[in-house]
Amino acid sequence: TVGGSGLRSFDRYANPDLPLPLSNLEVFAQPKAVTSKPQVVEGTAEFLFAAMGEAGVAVYDRTAINPDEAIELIGGINAIDVSRDDRYLFVVESGVGLHIYDNQNPLEAQFVSTVVIPDAIRVIPWGIYAFVPAMEGGLAIVNIADYSLPYIAAEVDGIVAADVHLFSHYQIGNNFAVRAYVADPTSGIHLIDLLPDIESPQIVGSIEGLQAYGVDIYTRWVVATETEPSREHDYLYVAAGNDGVVIYDITDPDNVYEVSSVNLEGIAVDLEIVSQLAPPGVDDYAVIANEILGLQMVDVSDPLNPIAIGTVPDKNGITRVFVEMQQMDRFLSEQGDTLKENSHPFTGTLSRQDIVRILSTSIDCESTPACPADVNADGVVDVSDILSVVNSWGICSGNCENDIDGDGLVGVSDLLAIVNAWGVCN
Repeated sequence: TVGGSGLRSFDRYANPDLPLPLSNLEVFAQPKAVTSKPQVVEGTAEFLFAAMGEAGVAVYDRTAINPDEAIELIGGINAIDVSRDDRYLFVVESGVGLHIYDNQNPLEAQFVSTVVIPDAIRVIPWGIYAFVPAMEGGLAIVNIADYSLPYIAAEVDGIVAADVHLFSHYQIGNNFAVRAYVADPTSGIHLIDLLPDIESPQIVGSIEGLQAYGVDIYTRWVVATETEPSREHDYLYVAAGNDGVVIYDITDPDNVYEVSSVNLEGIAVDLEIVSQLAPPGVDDYAVIANEILGLQMVDVSDPLNPIAIGTVPDKNGITRVFVEMQQMDRFLSEQGDTLKENSHPFTGTLSRQDIVRILSTSIDCESTPACPADVNADGVVDVSDILSVVNSWGICSGNCENDIDGDGLVGVSDLLAIVNAWGVCN
């Protein structure tokens, strides 16, 4: 955890309900944020990286004899946030923007590039993009396909962005969506559609009426009811200041609705949702940073009925929380390198160029008509469809529904398609 008491570690395995304080790590200044280089199978931190404000960035070798010893990694900057992907560090410098460092050796950081975003406060790398909340400056989307030449690919203005979580929705039948959920402490949550092109984001809705400081998303299996089949549901968890934690069902991203909330004393400003199989009967926890009271724990095994467990007090408050967790489905790095053995046949065959090419592809989720020969969409392929084709005979221009085979010409082949599909449209 990060807060007024510095950088602290807790043992959540010894007591998952109320993690036990372990140690206060050495710090050079007041820490602002923390991230890790995890052991890819177990998820435990091999190295920790802490943004230390005007003292820059420190690294901790958690495998060393003294794992709490701080080692200066990056100096000369006012670091207020830090994130890491496979081998690169992303550091936000107050009043400047985003710095990228090559951190292949965790104990060294080689400067690579800078993107000027003066209002930046956080950075979340995601594929070939880095999403940068910038408070009144909105949300900046930085293309990092080439780490040496990053650029601002898009900006979402008119919002206050304190945090963001990216999520790919694929639990809604055959549909697919990619959304950014932006925490706005002045108004609520902004829902941003990132398809078909991440570099053309669109605000498609907002959840108003709460102070949103931090967000996380977690998927939970829901058993069948009389009206709902058993399936996975996606839930959005919001650290909502004085309102504690508020939970929304986002399984259908076009129909987001609140399902529950937990009133907590103090001010909830950050959270992470994690699984743990002990003690029996408690699987999922919300681990919450409360800037007044300390570390708070909520049982969210049933997101519709969350239960506040208790608080590990810290008189100086906690502002950020970071939880070690196993990365079960992570087999490839951002460079295309194999991270661990698995049964996926493509692993080991991709390069960084392959990764960039795949993730740069625009995704168009427009569905193909189930019955293209039914050009008038009345549910039946019949004479009316033939007449429609005949009336459009010739070269097709613009949006031409009568060009059934898509060859740019309304002609005999389209008539044959109608004949072959004659009758009620299935």
